[in-house]
Amino acid sequence: MTTSVQTNGIISEYLETINLLRGRIIVGMCRFSYWSYQEYIDSFYSKELIESHPLKHEYFSLISGALLIELDSGLVIGFNGDSELNSVIVWIEVNEVGETEDEEDLLRSDPDLLPIQATDKEYSNTFWAHFIGQKISRFQILKEVPKTVMHEDLPNEIGLIITVESGQEFLMYHDGSDFRLHRASWIKESIEDETVLILLG
Repeated sequence: MTTSVQTNGIISEYLETINLLRGRIIVGMCRFSYWSYQEYIDSFYSKELIESHPLKHEYFSLISGALLIELDSGLVIGFNGDSELNSVIVWIEVNEVGETEDEEDLLRSDPDLLPIQATDKEYSNTFWAHFIGQKISRFQILKEVPKTVMHEDLPNEIGLIITVESGQEFLMYHDGSDFRLHRASWIKESIEDETVLILLG
């Protein structure tokens, strides 16, 4: 069955799309940045920090740009953050037969974006490269309990944890302003348990 190409939405509204991940093999993961590595470092980090803790191999996870996951079925699913919804959003970038909503709107067609693969030997590391070739076994949606009145009427679906057959996990996370990637253990170390509800997929 061919998946319909769709506009983006929050995870819970597109569970049928998210369920397409389960049991499929990841053949590619790509981030898209408006910044080169040097521009990013010069803007956000001190020279002293970079000298003591080089970040080049962490750039894949540091940048706040969108993520595309390509599956062995040919399906390419996109993820990003939406501050107006305080949530991670999802869409079909390319379906199994190569159909897209609009070729000009594809991330890979934007000349201003720098694509960075999980397997990039300069800007990524073995943690992220490990997920390539792995079968997705489950996912978990993270829903934040509203912290302010402004968030009370928002979906607040701030994260998605992807688990692969090896047991390794990673987290896509919207931190209120930016879309980030983390090791899944980060959520337990950085966020108070009472602020997040975990919804099993």
